[in-house]
Amino acid sequence: MDAGPVSPSVLGPLCRELDWREPVAALAGLCEEPGALLLQGGSPSREGRFSYLMAFPAFTVSGQDRAAFDRLRAEFRPAAGPRKGPRFQAGFAGLFSYDLASAFEAIAPPPDAVAAWPGLHLGWYEAAAGFDHETRRLTVCGAAQAVS
Repeated sequence: MDAGPVSPSVLGPLCRELDWREPVAALAGLCEEPGALLLQGGSPSREGRFSYLMAFPAFTVSGQDRAAFDRLRAEFRPAAGPRKGPRFQAGFAGLFSYDLASAFEAIAPPPDAVAAWPGLHLGWYEAAAGFDHETRRLTVCGAAQAVS
């Protein structure tokens, strides 16, 4: 059951705490949606205890070369105010392939089967669900229109 909004002064711009569910189970409900992405944690280390789930990026950046980094820089938006709650609440998330190194170093191109992947593909997410595996807390934070 949705616990409702949490005071912005407590957890950041806007956060909602939800009943715990496993991240993969939550992904199942979003897996067909645009930009669905699960960054799966769950290890016993401090950094590995969190997972993050997002979908519906406001926009995406893809590319194979340095120009994609220029677009990332141009599209970046700084966080608004102090943040509490999950470490990742909004911003760029996605993948950087190993083959992206060819944009910066003189290396052999990847095999054709691998080259089908972009060097980088990131979405700008206005909100993210943070799963704390240690405390079993699920918190969704981000821009008000994305969290509602």
